Amino acid sequence: KFPQNSFDLISLFSTTMWIHIHYGDTGLIKLLQGMCRASRKFLIVEPQPSKCYRNALVRLRKMGRPELDISVDKLTWRKDMEDRITQTLAQCGFHRVDFGDSITTKWNRTICLFERKGTV
Repeated sequence: KFPQNSFDLISLFSTTMWIHIHYGDTGLIKLLQGMCRASRKFLIVEPQPSKCYRNALVRLRKMGRPELDISVDKLTWRKDMEDRITQTLAQCGFHRVDFGDSITTKWNRTICLFERKGTV
């Protein structure tokens, strides 16, 4: 049923924004879909909010690196990242596990756990 290189748990911490910046909405969607194919049971994702994108622009400018076009016009997923990721993973057969209170990092980002539907 699952390929040999599948895993029970796949995690994606603090990298959604960088993948999104470099590969666009389509690249992030493809990554999430690939994670779904490779996971037998669980996914953990830490979506980075829009504020992180603004901070990245500042860091890139300070480093003297050319700015990437990360405007909301180009990256339509910049707003409501958590909801968009949840919707994409739901289309792949995963549902978000509700813990009641959200689990957040010291940077005030939410940690989201998704479970493949039909697994126990």
